[in-house]
Amino acid sequence: MKPSPLELDDYKLTCLRIEQAGGERTLSAKRNEGRISLDDASLRASVDVGEPDAPANDAEAPHFAIRLRLFVEPDPSSAFPYRIEVGLEGFFAVHGSGDVADARALAAVNGTSVLYGVARELVLAQTMRFGDGAVMLPSVHFLDLKKVVEEKAVEESNTAASKAGSKRTNPAAKKLARSSTTRRARR
Repeated sequence: MKPSPLELDDYKLTCLRIEQAGGERTLSAKRNEGRISLDDASLRASVDVGEPDAPANDAEAPHFAIRLRLFVEPDPSSAFPYRIEVGLEGFFAVHGSGDVADARALAAVNGTSVLYGVARELVLAQTMRFGDGAVMLPSVHFLDLKKVVEEKAVEESNTAASKAGSKRTNPAAKKLARSSTTRRARR
């Protein structure tokens, strides 16, 4: 085992909403003590990767902010009992990578995976206290984010080159630029 070049500095919960689908339940002494499958629900994820903070010197690692939003919705006419929304923002440093594009790809893929693990545990812990049973989000991967981030970097590079050619720059554009992807997963 060896340490990862990705270091989680901090994370913040921005949203945690779990509500029973289909309105108020009938009061009953019956308990569901098992876990609930996501077979009758859709899981969507939205990921934003912020622009890296410029290191103060070459020895300092670039820092990235990543926002993950998860949405679980019951399929129409299904018995899945919850609507779930989780939002997290994570702050990561990437050590030992001289290339910012490589560091950004690493932060996007692995940082999002770290945040997903946090969200998965939050959903499980909170739904355990609901009468309809616990929900464990499925295992997923975010490898496709690497390609999205790389394509976005090429696009931004081409845009910067064309702006440099026209001698016009917009400092706010860099701050607002981000990579975003939305995926739908079914288990």
